[in-house]
Amino acid sequence: MGFVKYIDFSALSDEEREALQKLLEAQKEDLMDALKNANQGLAALKKGAKKGGKKAKSKKKK
Repeated sequence: MGFVKYIDFSALSDEEREALQKLLEAQKEDLMDALKNANQGLAALKKGAKKGGKKAKSKKKK
């Protein structure tokens, strides 16, 4: 996916441009799905940390 910065876009034919655009749009969709899944996982971890994390009772000195 890091090849885009090395492409000379002015030298591409119309067919190549269209193929590259389809490829990049497909990769973008895949990355958006992966980001969504990662965000859901992070949200679940944050919820789990709030539920499971019990604080120790502090002992009072007499």
